[in-house]
Amino acid sequence: MNKLLLYPIALFLIELLLLIKMGASVGALYTLLYIVVTAAAGVAIIRYQGTSILFKAREQLATGRAPIHDMSQGFMLVLAGCLLVLPGILLDTVGAILLLPQVRRWVGSRINQKSMKPRGRRGEVLEGEFERHDKF
Repeated sequence: MNKLLLYPIALFLIELLLLIKMGASVGALYTLLYIVVTAAAGVAIIRYQGTSILFKAREQLATGRAPIHDMSQGFMLVLAGCLLVLPGILLDTVGAILLLPQVRRWVGSRINQKSMKPRGRRGEVLEGEFERHDKF
């Protein structure tokens, strides 16, 4: 079995265990209410924040600036909303933490650091020749 398939299965089992424990401690009705409220909050975040970020990005594109910061912030907000929509305590916690602006800035800076690093070998020049054969 593929190791990559084990991660979602393990996450599902952990979430199920946490929901069962929550249901045992506060009751099934409150657990169900928690799942519905966090899903509704996630949908609202995706709907309102997602469109807001798209409008900001359009404005920046119209003025000739690249909306990199707004797009990364918007992506993280939509990701947080998606995590809140999925039932589970662990994913809801990660989604709620991702809603904090300081956390989004930190994650965005980490992603920018990783993406700015050069990949592959540096300083290596490949030489070659080519010919163009146009068929007209």
